[in-house]
Amino acid sequence: MRVVFCVLAAAAAAVTTDKANDELWCNATISKRVMDVPTTSPLQFCTRNQDARCCLPIHDTEISTTYFALMEAGRNCRQGHNMAAEYLKSIFCAACRPTSSTYLSNPINVAFFSGQTFKICRDLAVEAAPIHFADCGFVYVGDRQDNCKPSVAIAPKVVFPGCKEGQHVCYGDQGRYTSAWYCSSNPCGSDTPAGFRDVPCSGETCSDTLMFFNDNRGGKPVFFEGSAVEIIDQALCPPSNPACCLPSDIPIYEDEGGV
Repeated sequence: MRVVFCVLAAAAAAVTTDKANDELWCNATISKRVMDVPTTSPLQFCTRNQDARCCLPIHDTEISTTYFALMEAGRNCRQGHNMAAEYLKSIFCAACRPTSSTYLSNPINVAFFSGQTFKICRDLAVEAAPIHFADCGFVYVGDRQDNCKPSVAIAPKVVFPGCKEGQHVCYGDQGRYTSAWYCSSNPCGSDTPAGFRDVPCSGETCSDTLMFFNDNRGGKPVFFEGSAVEIIDQALCPPSNPACCLPSDIPIYEDEGGV
């Protein structure tokens, strides 16, 4: 009898969670999540989100186009088995997850970020860090919103250098590419990245990974270009939103090198 009760309780909890997710906002569709998804319209890229989801096939196509544009210089490397590419894909597909809006909220690090941030769990972010693509490189796409900017093959270590503790993380016309990340001992001023405060960095906010995921020409999740990205430990999420950061959705057997 107790087993039956536990099963019923679990089922009730699942229904409650689904109903709550039905009310969540979706950045891709600019509405609530897509319901009653027809089997004739599957997602081809973000394949882990086939049921109730936050994107349509047209959004899936935009995500895949952006992803492969960035990874074009590393096509030969993709023929090998670089798991970092799978983790990066997981982040790019964030907008299709039915819970995607729960990752966009007030910043945890209010001293560094000036507004709402899209949060990626540190465990996922480090697996897709630019250092894992150093041997292949990226194509620094013109701009997701400005096709007039040129695309150029880049070395991640050059474009996402990371800063020293106490430096200011800036983004402006200081590098070889039209706009680039650079570190300064002085305030950034007009080169303060969108969503950042013009204050010295510390710890995670100095990292090359933070630069990469805050770059609209780099690794920022598609459809969240208007928000800064914050990398956090999930343990720092507030009680009101205990799952406030994007976790990995890659099955364990794939994570261990399965197919």
